[in-house]
Amino acid sequence: MSEQRTGRLEIAHKLRGLARDMDEIAGRMDRYNSLEHWALHAMQLVGAAGVARGWADAIEAALILADNVDLSGGAVVQRNE
Repeated sequence: MSEQRTGRLEIAHKLRGLARDMDEIAGRMDRYNSLEHWALHAMQLVGAAGVARGWADAIEAALILADNVDLSGGAVVQRNE
C-alpha cells in the first residue's frame, strides 16, 4: 500500500473518530439544554460531525475508485486485478 494511500486512509479514520467525538459531546451538551446557547452549539456540533463524516466518505470513495478504475489517457478503463 502506498504511503499516500495510507495517509489518506488515516485521515478518513481520524475524521470518523472526530465525528464520533463531536456527536458524543453534543449529546452531553444537550443534557444542559436549559442553557440556550449550549443547545445551539450542540446542534452545530452534530452538523459539523456530519460534514466530517462526509469528508471521510469522499476520501474513501476516491480511493475505491482509484483502485478499480484507470483514468489515464482520458478514458475510463476497468482494472481486472
